[in-house]
Amino acid sequence: MLRYILYSVYAFAGCLSFYRVKELPFYDKRSFSWSSIPDFVIILGLIAWVFTGFSHDKKALNISFPLQGDSYCVVQGGAAYPLNYHGAFANTQRYALDITQLNKWGLRASGIYPSNLSKYQVYGNTVYSPIAGEIVNVVDTLKDLSPPNRFPTQPTGNHIWIKKENIYLVLAHLKQSSVLVKEGDNVRVNEPVAKVGNSGNTSEPHLHIHAVRSNGSEIDHIYSLSKIGEAIPLHIQNNFLIRNNTINNTE
Repeated sequence: MLRYILYSVYAFAGCLSFYRVKELPFYDKRSFSWSSIPDFVIILGLIAWVFTGFSHDKKALNISFPLQGDSYCVVQGGAAYPLNYHGAFANTQRYALDITQLNKWGLRASGIYPSNLSKYQVYGNTVYSPIAGEIVNVVDTLKDLSPPNRFPTQPTGNHIWIKKENIYLVLAHLKQSSVLVKEGDNVRVNEPVAKVGNSGNTSEPHLHIHAVRSNGSEIDHIYSLSKIGEAIPLHIQNNFLIRNNTINNTE
């Protein structure tokens, strides 16, 4: 609802601005300055950079959406840094997704950045396995942190790594003691595996997903998968999601 209110405000402001300047000429050569051209070029370059993140040129992994319900929102996603900061820290996470949920007002939480985790719409939602595969690593003992507290030395927090052939997919920042699977288990698509939490290096409750392709020979520890391997784009409902996309997955 909030986005439609904002759209209405923007539309009203645009009409008001046009009304105030409608008598002025569209172009006045006396106001032109060559010094404005570099600024114009920079702005166009930044806009073009953003648009490069709307698609990719690699073979994608089709996955099932790992949450159920309405009004989920991608807060980090895409193939360019302006849309998705993950790639700036590790190329393996170039196509990572951070997903949260919006309430009826279009907000992620009740209040302005509350410390109470229960006020976040997505907190505690069940996470379902997006692929079929083998559970190769589980962490389930880290505490959920109240925003803005973080745990930088445990970036993924409570998490699950799922292996399918030479593909590894992680579900991260899970709720403490919510993981329903253990290492060596085989999971099916849409099988419940955990709940959304706020553990690890995270600013607020959300679900982090990314996948890498690796033959395993260079991996000396499961955490290496956050830094080593070939990043794989993820397709959900046949779509490559970018920042601000919304998803509904009501069963």
